[in-house]
Amino acid sequence: MLLQFTVENFQSIKKRTTLDMISVGGKEITEFKDSLIDGKLLPVSVIYGPNGGGKSTLLRAFQTFQGLLGRYFSNLGGIPLNRLLPAFQPTPFKFDKESINKPTSFEVVIALGAHQYKYGLSIFQGRIVKEFLHEKNGSQPTILFNRESQSVEIVCPKILTTITNVMASKVASDMPLLVFIKQFYDVSPIKEIVEWFLKTFYVDYNFQYQEEDLMLNIVQSEKIIGLRNRILAMLKDMGVSLDDYSIEQKQQLVNTPFGQEIKMSVDIKTIHKIGKENYTIPFRFESNGTQKLFGLVPLFISSLTEGRAIFVDELDAKLHPKLLENIIRLYTNKKTNTGGGQLIFTSHDMTTMNPSIFRRDEIYFMSLSEHQDSELFSLVEIRGKDGRVERNDGSFSKRYLEGRYGADPYFTKMKSW
Repeated sequence: MLLQFTVENFQSIKKRTTLDMISVGGKEITEFKDSLIDGKLLPVSVIYGPNGGGKSTLLRAFQTFQGLLGRYFSNLGGIPLNRLLPAFQPTPFKFDKESINKPTSFEVVIALGAHQYKYGLSIFQGRIVKEFLHEKNGSQPTILFNRESQSVEIVCPKILTTITNVMASKVASDMPLLVFIKQFYDVSPIKEIVEWFLKTFYVDYNFQYQEEDLMLNIVQSEKIIGLRNRILAMLKDMGVSLDDYSIEQKQQLVNTPFGQEIKMSVDIKTIHKIGKENYTIPFRFESNGTQKLFGLVPLFISSLTEGRAIFVDELDAKLHPKLLENIIRLYTNKKTNTGGGQLIFTSHDMTTMNPSIFRRDEIYFMSLSEHQDSELFSLVEIRGKDGRVERNDGSFSKRYLEGRYGADPYFTKMKSW
């Protein structure tokens, strides 16, 4: 499970920025305690803010970090890697002469069983300049390995039984040591950490092949016994009147920006029962919202049952606010979130920004500073004159639109026009 994700010097994000999935303890935030994973981790986090404020950039930073590790494997979250490789070159913050010449840094803290792992990677012009892995089991963290350019120090005895410091220092400068050890030695806890990255979902509908890949994922789901019925049941619970569907696959050789590929075309038809009759229509005739849900539901099921994290940019797009609310509640209800899945998404939807749906520490905002760098801050960081966190008895969306949270979505300026 994800505890924290940190990025620095990536596109519009200049300063060290952390998305924290650890709940705020104490007496300040007491709502929805029963929704927390293991009593402390947030099942959802939503990021609001104006267009161009950096919301998508934060999620794209995770995708880039994930891709820097996953590009050495055949697929990432079910998506063929040859389609995603161009996205895995970090771009530093460009509105600062110093930042251009500094590395981009990524870190995650994840929990695997009773152990916590902190893994970090800094990359500059395609070369890894720093990499580290720490383990925490109890109160004191332990260094497993440190890497400064080509100088490597492995401390973990289990890893040292398979690879020496001299061997590790010869790993290519653009290849993460974590990946090298996973590929050639597959020892714990390295393999479990890499597998966490590989199994984490990332969905961005601005990506050219996203909808096509989600449809291919539907095809793959046919191999899992009973999953079709679960997909249909979840869609019905969301109010989608779909009784069944059929899938036909065809293969053909096509030219793509990445070279020739054997492309599998998927012809999906949906079946609707009206009275005693079944009616079949092409999938493209369904609403955009239904098409989007149809592609996402298998990922939600896998996330909720297997404890995977899923990042979705603009989850609210094309969805009715009630549908969005239902998706959020899938994660905040332990009866449906049996595996401890986590949903991190960006949104512009104001109707769900209210205390009946989110804990206050689950709400983030992101906007540009006067220096044009993106700043991320949580609702619990916004405090009144008395030093207390934002009240949980009012309208978050109203206060947001009034510009009281600092991520003003332009409405104040629009009034002056």
